[in-house]
Amino acid sequence: MSTIRQLCKETAPRPQKALFYFPEESTTGIAATKLIVEKDVDICEGQLVTVNWERKKVQAKILAVNGKLSSFSTSSFLIALT
Repeated sequence: MSTIRQLCKETAPRPQKALFYFPEESTTGIAATKLIVEKDVDICEGQLVTVNWERKKVQAKILAVNGKLSSFSTSSFLIALT
């Protein structure tokens, strides 16, 4: 039997956009979450994902979703840039 939390998670709409950090190039970018290769992954701040970016599959870290930057992501972003 599913818990209410699991049910909400499964039926909640997927965030439409995310702010990604690409560690290989030390750059960021905003893109649609449909570019994330893994379809069964939780889309949340701090998650490492593979993204189809400019026709290449690259590793990225989600820094924010739908324009909401968490405090965890802010510190991670600042550390990543230094």
